[in-house]
Parts: sequence; structure tokens; C-alpha cells
Amino acid sequence: MKVYGKLGKRQTERAKQRLHVISKNLVKYAKEHKVAIIFEDLKGIRKLYQKGNGQGNKYRRKLNSWSFYELERQVLYKAAWNGIPFCKIDPRRTSTLCPACGGKLKGDRQKRRDLWCGNCKRWQNRDVVAAMNIAYKGLRIGQPYQGDASEAMSGNLDPVILRVDVSKLSEVC
Repeated sequence: MKVYGKLGKRQTERAKQRLHVISKNLVKYAKEHKVAIIFEDLKGIRKLYQKGNGQGNKYRRKLNSWSFYELERQVLYKAAWNGIPFCKIDPRRTSTLCPACGGKLKGDRQKRRDLWCGNCKRWQNRDVVAAMNIAYKGLRIGQPYQGDASEAMSGNLDPVILRVDVSKLSEVC
């Protein structure tokens, strides 16, 4: 039992280290390219993987062990420390609407990850569509940003958005 406990702790520490590296690189990229950071609001995602939803124990354990909040927490404090705007966007309908024309996308059984837009007449990857729609939602609420890192350190920075020029943003979320 002692060995199993050590392995569990080692795995936890490795996950924490990976999250630290990912969050640091994300904030570094945002700072270098003068963009804000947008996250999907994943509140309630654990409800998708509860007992009785038709998934096995191993599958549910794997998906429920993800550290969603920890990554968000690390990115939020590192972004605030560096004066990078941060915002969470409601993910509703982000993977069902075409980012080019706004039309409804349709799935296909053979092409599981691709969706068809009847208006644009093309296939699009559902993850790319969702990311583009989240970025567009962030752009819609963006306004000129006038903060700097000193404001963030004193706790005055309100959260903002990703893939938007920071010089054109202000406190929005």
C-alpha cells in the first residue's frame, strides 16, 4: 500500500508540473503577441461523467481526474501578474454554428470530428470551429485596454479575453 501511495503522489506532482509549464508558456505567448486569454467556462463539466451516463468506471475516472480549475487558477494569477487580460466565455453553441456564416453545422457518422456547413459547402473540424467561435465571442465584448502590470499586481485588473490585440481591449468580463 505504501508503494501505491508514493506512485499516486508522484503522478500528482508530475501533473502539477505540467500544468505549471503549460500555464507559463500560455501567458508568455500572450505577453509576447500582446493578446488576451479566453477560457471556456467549464462549470458543470463533471456532470457529463457521472455514474449512470453509460460510461465505464475507468473512463469516468480518467476524465474526472483532469485539473480544469487548477490550470485556470494558474493561468489567471500568472496573467494578472503580467498584466494580461483574462476572460471566461460561455461555451454554449460554440461547436454548432459556422464561424464564417453563422449557419447551423451538421455532423456525419463517418466523419465524427468534422461538421458540414450547408451555406459554405465545406467540412470543418469541430474543435477548430469551437475555438474560432469562442474567440469571436471574446472580440464582441472587447474594448480598448488601458491597464498595465502594476495595476494587475495591486489586484485592480478585471478579467478580459484571448486572441485579441491587448492595445484594443479594456476591462470587459
